[in-house]
Amino acid sequence: MENERQAKRARISDSLEMQQCNAQTPPPAQFGSAELLRFSSSPSRVRGAGVSLNAKFEEIWDEKATCNVDKTLACKHFWDECNGVGRLCLPRRCGKTYNLDVLRLFFSSGLDCEYVKNVPVVTEGPEVEVDANASIKDIYRAKKRRLFKGTLLEQLHPEFFERHFAKYPVLHFNFKSVKGINLDDFIFSLLSALLKTAQRLLSELQMSGEVDNPIIAKGVAYFRKYIEKEKSELLANITPDDLFDRLSSIVSELRCEKYILLVDEYDAPIIHIHRSNWDAQTKETALNYIQMLYSVMIKDNKNLCKGLMTGVFKVSLVDLGSGANSMEDFVSVRRRPMFVDSSTNMTNMDAAAAITDVSISPTFAEHHQF
Repeated sequence: MENERQAKRARISDSLEMQQCNAQTPPPAQFGSAELLRFSSSPSRVRGAGVSLNAKFEEIWDEKATCNVDKTLACKHFWDECNGVGRLCLPRRCGKTYNLDVLRLFFSSGLDCEYVKNVPVVTEGPEVEVDANASIKDIYRAKKRRLFKGTLLEQLHPEFFERHFAKYPVLHFNFKSVKGINLDDFIFSLLSALLKTAQRLLSELQMSGEVDNPIIAKGVAYFRKYIEKEKSELLANITPDDLFDRLSSIVSELRCEKYILLVDEYDAPIIHIHRSNWDAQTKETALNYIQMLYSVMIKDNKNLCKGLMTGVFKVSLVDLGSGANSMEDFVSVRRRPMFVDSSTNMTNMDAAAAITDVSISPTFAEHHQF
């Protein structure tokens, strides 16, 4: 049995290597011989030596860090293909969060210090990246620029890169931990997820010296008031949709432009509601909170430039009454190459071997293809 399995894997490996050799690859002058291209003809390169299911894009500069696939072309696919708010649904461990991190760090005009604080920059010598006396904004911009140095996006689309790099406000939320044993716990968890993004924004404004800007003084005071409040006081004075609306206003007023919205695990709160043992009325109340939040995020958001929501399941937000009837599902649109060969941390050999060894459903191969 083991011999048969090994024989299967050998045949798969030979087949994939043959396809890789036959693939159309960029000229050698454009990519070094050490660069790894995958056989699908969608160029992907791998850096790093370690193996981990939690690879982080902000560690891509470190050749000794865990393996990182160059997914920067997803930034252009997102910009070209998404005319409003898009949705990307893939199984877990297929790189959705990684993709959002790449989008955030490329487009964001903020400091993003939580992500890039450990990224080194050269401040002297012939290869200087930023002046040692530069402003905090310029230093962190140089840190982010280093992450994209030599990437496929920079090399293949230099004009797009210069036009869009670090030019937009970005609001980034993760709803993975939104859950609760009762309705109050659930709402508090949702508020906490929103406040985490608000707290990150206030920290960056503090570092850059913009926190005292009179344009946003009222909004800053509002968030300072609620960030450290107890659960009961939060629930009595604020709702998730109002919290998001105020955060949205601060960002757009400060930058005087529309922002990019990124939401990771958008479906997690809805799935938790349906899996809970709450009574029907409690579930309906919880869904109403989600409906109001997504309505403000998507339907009635005049400050929105573009957006992307990722999750595992295609939950109908229209049925919730959120008004998100213009959302486009990229996974189900075959003619659009968004995130093709860039939406998973697994190589083609890994995926094929997984299907062979553990008899995973053939639909996994279809997800991997996208």
